[in-house]
Amino acid sequence: MPSTRIDDRSRTILMETVSNYITTAEPVGSGTISRNLEQRLSPATIRHVMADLEEMGFLHQPHTSAGRVPTDQGYRFFVNELLQIQIQNPAPLAAFPRDLQQHSLDEILESACSFLSTCSHQAGLVMVPSFWDLALKNIQFIHLTSGKLLAVFESQMGMLQNKIIETGEALSQDRLNAVSNYLNREFGGRSLKAIRQELQHRKKMNGRATTNW
Repeated sequence: MPSTRIDDRSRTILMETVSNYITTAEPVGSGTISRNLEQRLSPATIRHVMADLEEMGFLHQPHTSAGRVPTDQGYRFFVNELLQIQIQNPAPLAAFPRDLQQHSLDEILESACSFLSTCSHQAGLVMVPSFWDLALKNIQFIHLTSGKLLAVFESQMGMLQNKIIETGEALSQDRLNAVSNYLNREFGGRSLKAIRQELQHRKKMNGRATTNW
Protein backbone atom coordinates (compact mmCIF):
# COMPACT_ATOMS: atom_id res chain seq x y z
CA MET A 1 0.00 0.00 0.00
CA PRO A 2 1.46 3.39 -0.94
CA SER A 3 2.91 5.40 1.91
CA THR A 4 0.79 8.41 0.83
CA ARG A 5 -2.17 6.75 2.50
CA ILE A 6 -0.92 7.82 5.92
CA ASP A 7 0.47 11.11 7.24
CA ASP A 8 3.93 11.67 8.70
CA ARG A 9 2.83 11.17 12.31
CA SER A 10 1.09 7.90 11.53
CA ARG A 11 4.08 6.75 9.49
CA THR A 12 6.43 7.50 12.40
CA ILE A 13 4.25 5.62 14.89
CA LEU A 14 3.87 2.65 12.54
CA MET A 15 7.61 2.42 11.90
CA GLU A 16 8.35 2.63 15.63
CA THR A 17 5.71 -0.02 16.39
CA VAL A 18 7.12 -2.49 13.85
CA SER A 19 10.69 -1.82 14.96
CA ASN A 20 9.81 -2.33 18.62
CA TYR A 21 7.87 -5.53 17.90
CA ILE A 22 10.77 -6.95 15.88
CA THR A 23 13.05 -6.25 18.85
CA THR A 24 10.83 -7.53 21.67
CA ALA A 25 8.38 -9.96 19.99
CA GLU A 26 5.76 -8.50 22.36
CA PRO A 27 2.63 -6.47 21.50
CA VAL A 28 3.51 -2.78 21.52
CA GLY A 29 1.53 -0.34 23.65
CA SER A 30 1.04 3.39 23.23
CA GLY A 31 3.07 4.10 26.38
CA THR A 32 6.12 2.39 24.91
CA ILE A 33 5.82 4.38 21.69
CA SER A 34 5.36 7.63 23.65
CA ARG A 35 8.59 7.04 25.58
CA ASN A 36 10.61 6.17 22.46
CA LEU A 37 9.55 8.97 20.13
CA GLU A 38 11.64 12.11 19.90
CA GLN A 39 8.47 14.03 19.13
CA ARG A 40 6.54 13.95 22.38
CA LEU A 41 3.02 12.64 21.92
CA SER A 42 0.62 11.57 24.64
CA PRO A 43 -0.31 7.87 24.94
CA ALA A 44 -3.92 8.84 24.23
CA THR A 45 -2.94 10.48 20.94
CA ILE A 46 -0.82 7.48 19.98
CA ARG A 47 -3.65 5.06 20.83
CA HIS A 48 -5.93 7.00 18.49
CA VAL A 49 -3.37 6.83 15.68
CA MET A 50 -2.75 3.11 16.30
CA ALA A 51 -6.49 2.47 16.14
CA ASP A 52 -6.59 4.23 12.75
CA LEU A 53 -3.62 2.14 11.56
CA GLU A 54 -5.44 -0.99 12.70
CA GLU A 55 -8.51 -0.02 10.66
CA MET A 56 -6.24 0.49 7.64
CA GLY A 57 -4.81 -3.00 8.06
CA PHE A 58 -1.27 -2.11 9.18
CA LEU A 59 -1.63 -3.24 12.82
CA HIS A 60 -3.54 -5.90 14.71
CA GLN A 61 -4.62 -6.04 18.34
CA PRO A 62 -4.61 -9.65 19.66
CA HIS A 63 -7.20 -8.72 22.29
CA THR A 64 -8.63 -5.53 23.76
CA SER A 65 -6.22 -5.30 26.69
CA ALA A 66 -3.08 -5.90 24.60
CA GLY A 67 -0.89 -3.64 22.53
CA ARG A 68 -0.64 -3.86 18.76
CA VAL A 69 1.41 -6.12 16.50
CA PRO A 70 2.21 -5.58 12.82
CA THR A 71 0.21 -7.34 10.15
CA ASP A 72 1.76 -8.66 6.95
CA GLN A 73 0.79 -5.33 5.37
CA GLY A 74 2.54 -3.50 8.20
CA TYR A 75 5.75 -5.45 7.66
CA ARG A 76 5.62 -4.75 3.92
CA PHE A 77 5.20 -1.03 4.59
CA PHE A 78 8.16 -1.11 7.00
CA VAL A 79 10.43 -2.80 4.46
CA ASN A 80 9.29 -0.50 1.65
CA GLU A 81 10.09 2.53 3.81
CA LEU A 82 13.58 1.16 4.50
CA LEU A 83 14.12 0.86 0.76
CA GLN A 84 13.49 4.59 0.38
CA ILE A 85 16.55 5.41 2.48
CA GLN A 86 19.29 6.71 0.24
CA ILE A 87 22.56 4.88 0.69
CA GLN A 88 25.89 5.58 -0.95
CA ASN A 89 26.26 2.08 -2.28
CA PRO A 90 23.00 0.99 -3.93
CA ALA A 91 24.38 -2.40 -5.01
CA PRO A 92 22.72 -4.41 -2.19
CA LEU A 93 19.30 -3.25 -3.37
CA ALA A 94 19.71 -5.14 -6.63
CA ALA A 95 19.18 -8.46 -4.85
CA PHE A 96 16.23 -7.26 -2.79
CA PRO A 97 12.77 -8.21 -4.12
CA ARG A 98 11.02 -5.11 -5.43
CA ASP A 99 7.51 -6.54 -5.73
CA LEU A 100 6.97 -7.97 -2.26
CA GLN A 101 3.53 -9.30 -3.17
CA GLN A 102 5.21 -11.90 -5.41
CA HIS A 103 7.44 -13.33 -2.66
CA SER A 104 6.84 -15.50 0.39
CA LEU A 105 7.54 -14.27 3.91
CA ASP A 106 10.59 -16.54 4.14
CA GLU A 107 12.03 -15.04 0.94
CA ILE A 108 11.42 -11.49 2.15
CA LEU A 109 13.04 -12.17 5.54
CA GLU A 110 16.03 -13.84 3.90
CA SER A 111 16.49 -10.91 1.52
CA ALA A 112 16.06 -8.37 4.32
CA CYS A 113 18.67 -10.14 6.44
CA SER A 114 21.15 -10.26 3.55
CA PHE A 115 20.47 -6.61 2.67
CA LEU A 116 20.97 -5.31 6.22
CA SER A 117 24.07 -7.48 6.69
CA THR A 118 25.63 -6.08 3.52
CA CYS A 119 24.82 -2.47 4.43
CA SER A 120 26.11 -2.76 8.00
CA HIS A 121 29.04 -5.09 7.26
CA GLN A 122 27.90 -7.16 10.22
CA ALA A 123 26.43 -10.62 10.63
CA GLY A 124 22.70 -10.66 10.00
CA LEU A 125 20.12 -12.66 11.96
CA VAL A 126 16.36 -12.70 11.50
CA MET A 127 14.24 -13.83 14.42
CA VAL A 128 10.47 -14.28 14.42
CA PRO A 129 8.28 -14.64 17.49
CA SER A 130 7.25 -18.07 18.75
CA PHE A 131 4.39 -19.50 16.69
CA TRP A 132 2.57 -19.98 19.99
CA ASP A 133 2.28 -16.17 20.25
CA LEU A 134 1.45 -15.33 16.63
CA ALA A 135 -2.02 -14.13 15.65
CA LEU A 136 -3.68 -16.86 13.58
CA LYS A 137 -5.54 -16.43 10.33
CA ASN A 138 -6.83 -19.97 9.91
CA ILE A 139 -6.97 -23.34 11.70
CA GLN A 140 -7.73 -26.62 9.95
CA PHE A 141 -7.93 -30.21 11.20
CA ILE A 142 -7.43 -33.09 8.77
CA HIS A 143 -8.31 -36.72 9.54
CA LEU A 144 -5.37 -39.07 9.15
CA THR A 145 -6.16 -42.40 10.80
CA SER A 146 -8.34 -43.58 13.63
CA GLY A 147 -7.21 -41.60 16.65
CA LYS A 148 -4.89 -39.26 14.74
CA LEU A 149 -5.38 -35.93 13.00
CA LEU A 150 -3.22 -33.25 11.40
CA ALA A 151 -3.62 -29.71 12.73
CA VAL A 152 -2.62 -26.94 10.30
CA PHE A 153 -2.18 -23.44 11.69
CA GLU A 154 -1.71 -20.39 9.42
CA SER A 155 -0.60 -17.13 11.01
CA GLN A 156 -1.58 -13.69 9.76
CA MET A 157 2.09 -13.28 8.77
CA GLY A 158 1.68 -16.17 6.31
CA MET A 159 3.65 -18.71 8.36
CA LEU A 160 2.43 -22.31 8.57
CA GLN A 161 2.79 -24.82 11.38
CA ASN A 162 1.67 -28.46 11.25
CA LYS A 163 1.21 -30.82 14.18
CA ILE A 164 -0.01 -34.41 14.43
CA ILE A 165 -2.39 -34.80 17.37
CA GLU A 166 -3.34 -38.03 19.11
CA THR A 167 -7.07 -37.81 19.85
CA GLY A 168 -7.63 -41.19 21.48
CA GLU A 169 -10.87 -41.58 19.53
CA ALA A 170 -12.03 -41.71 15.93
CA LEU A 171 -13.25 -38.33 14.66
CA SER A 172 -14.91 -37.91 11.29
CA GLN A 173 -13.75 -35.24 8.86
CA ASP A 174 -17.17 -33.61 9.12
CA ARG A 175 -16.74 -33.24 12.88
CA LEU A 176 -13.21 -31.92 12.44
CA ASN A 177 -14.49 -29.38 9.90
CA ALA A 178 -17.09 -28.26 12.44
CA VAL A 179 -14.40 -27.78 15.10
CA SER A 180 -12.22 -25.83 12.63
CA ASN A 181 -15.13 -23.59 11.67
CA TYR A 182 -15.94 -22.94 15.33
CA LEU A 183 -12.36 -22.00 16.24
CA ASN A 184 -11.95 -19.75 13.19
CA ARG A 185 -15.28 -18.05 13.85
CA GLU A 186 -14.78 -17.56 17.60
CA PHE A 187 -11.04 -16.93 17.79
CA GLY A 188 -9.91 -15.56 14.43
CA GLY A 189 -6.94 -13.22 14.88
CA ARG A 190 -5.91 -14.61 18.29
CA SER A 191 -2.80 -16.59 19.15
CA LEU A 192 -2.74 -20.24 20.20
CA LYS A 193 -1.85 -19.09 23.70
CA ALA A 194 -4.85 -16.77 23.85
CA ILE A 195 -7.17 -19.40 22.37
CA ARG A 196 -6.08 -21.98 24.93
CA GLN A 197 -6.57 -19.54 27.80
CA GLU A 198 -10.03 -18.59 26.56
CA LEU A 199 -11.08 -22.22 26.07
CA GLN A 200 -9.89 -23.10 29.56
CA HIS A 201 -11.86 -20.13 30.89
CA ARG A 202 -14.99 -21.25 29.05
CA LYS A 203 -14.50 -24.80 30.30
CA LYS A 204 -14.31 -23.53 33.85
CA MET A 205 -17.35 -21.28 33.42
CA ASN A 206 -19.47 -23.90 31.70
CA GLY A 207 -18.33 -26.78 33.90
CA ARG A 208 -17.72 -29.05 30.96
CA ALA A 209 -14.79 -29.96 28.70
CA THR A 210 -14.39 -27.80 25.63
CA THR A 211 -11.20 -29.11 24.09
CA ASN A 212 -8.01 -31.02 24.86
CA TRP A 213 -4.76 -29.60 23.47
